[in-house]
Amino acid sequence: MNISTYALENDDKFFFIAMLTMAANGLELSEKDLILVDIEQAEGKKFWLKYHTEKQLIAFAYENMVDATWFLEKPIQLAKLKSLLKLLSQTSNKQPIVEPTPIVESTPIVESTPIVKPNDSFDPSLFLTGVFLKHEAICIKAANFAPLYILPEQNSCLTTVDINFRHLNSEQKQFFEAEISQIETESLTADDIATRSDLYKYPIESFLWATTLCSSKGSLLNGISVDETKILLKQWPDFSILVHDIAHIRLAAIMVRRSLTLKSLADRTQIPIETVVNFFNACFITQLIEINNNISDENESIYSSEQHSIFKSILNKLE
Repeated sequence: MNISTYALENDDKFFFIAMLTMAANGLELSEKDLILVDIEQAEGKKFWLKYHTEKQLIAFAYENMVDATWFLEKPIQLAKLKSLLKLLSQTSNKQPIVEPTPIVESTPIVESTPIVKPNDSFDPSLFLTGVFLKHEAICIKAANFAPLYILPEQNSCLTTVDINFRHLNSEQKQFFEAEISQIETESLTADDIATRSDLYKYPIESFLWATTLCSSKGSLLNGISVDETKILLKQWPDFSILVHDIAHIRLAAIMVRRSLTLKSLADRTQIPIETVVNFFNACFITQLIEINNNISDENESIYSSEQHSIFKSILNKLE
């Protein structure tokens, strides 16, 4: 099945292409040439009116205002795209595209989550995140989890637990959410565990990211404004070793391409502000974020200094 796009905004087009392979996984798709058309764009609406009886088109909008046979609701969600592809895969090539198949009924509408203000500020020094930021070789014991050995010089964490960062279990999540009062630490050297053969090795970044993501609980790092601070993702997070879901992929796709406030991100994607804040905190703590309001070149150093100041205040609390 070949699905092209017409009149989609760049962000929507990127999301669609990124999710298409995942949504089509496991489906036997028939040979069809379809076009996804944003009918809310003037150019897309004109294209739809001209070709909807001649070409096989999928309407893309917040509502199926043209009573289209094939319809994909905004914003793009993996479950809804899967439902659409499943229906398309069950339709024979010989079946007319105008034959009614109520995609709207097959795909329940999910109401957008209200945009709310985040809770009180997130202080990494009060959680396991702060322990990792100290950059010390130590053994951590918390939340009935197996001992975790941190070796900053090797940029590694070692433990007897086989952790799948794509699917954390409840015990692992409890560990990553641990408060500093629940954590026991002991000094450590590489020689202490050099002969151990029962340890799994992970990048420190995986743990630093997970602890921040899990313990933020919608609370924003101090010094960042949800309404005013514009942020940019300097590089794509390595999701092969980091806890993530579809919402994080969608956020990264926008954040890596343009500078926006956290509220703008939430409004644009309809992702709950708490999820946006947690993702931002994890990106900032792992130094993937650039604070840049892009007001003028002469102001660039101001925002670099602001970012440095925030990090310095975090580290000062750890001393």
